[in-house]
Amino acid sequence: GDLDAALEWDEIALALARQNNWPGSVATALLQTGNALRLLHRYQDAREKLVESLAVQSKIPGSRTYAHTLSYLGDLALDLGAPDDALGFFQSAAEKIIEHNEPVFLSDCWRGQAIALCRMGHAEEAHQKIKDALKVAQEHHNLDEQIKCYRVLAELSKKTQCTKPEEVTAPTLGLHYLLKAYELCQTIKDFTVPADLLDDIANSYADLDDFKNAFIYSKISAKTKESRR
Repeated sequence: GDLDAALEWDEIALALARQNNWPGSVATALLQTGNALRLLHRYQDAREKLVESLAVQSKIPGSRTYAHTLSYLGDLALDLGAPDDALGFFQSAAEKIIEHNEPVFLSDCWRGQAIALCRMGHAEEAHQKIKDALKVAQEHHNLDEQIKCYRVLAELSKKTQCTKPEEVTAPTLGLHYLLKAYELCQTIKDFTVPADLLDDIANSYADLDDFKNAFIYSKISAKTKESRR
């Protein structure tokens, strides 16, 4: 979660790659630097780095790095509130990554498509995509991707009436998925639970007038934010 340090090391790698004129390494360093900038909300700088990464790879559009760059551009488009553009990037990334046999990254692309479709109002298509993404993540025991999928399911449940799984005990389906994500976070050693996930849980309880639980998760969120600082 130390994004400033991540960016610092990415820039060191990028400078070294440029110095030695290694196209593959330059493309990867641009990709990673662009993603760090996006996470720091420096969107214009992030776009410049990601677009430059694609340009460096113009002669190798079938590479896995090219597919990852498209996916990161999809993430950026979602952050900028452009789900139509995001959907196109994620679809292109998924088409290219199939050749490289990376099922977990394919799950990531489908999850991105699901978010875009959800925000475009295509709830049924979004639900099918996220179900497929979660299935792949579970089959490959990728907890991080499962956590992200559950959070998308929580967002989607607010937009459409989904069938409740039999094991749901939470007051709402959205809260059920958020708590599933939180439970998985706790199974990963030394993993810092995302503060925005805790805020979402707190807000969900507040919406239900369950202020006791809302206060509990707000306190955990505040502690997480303080520990990061």
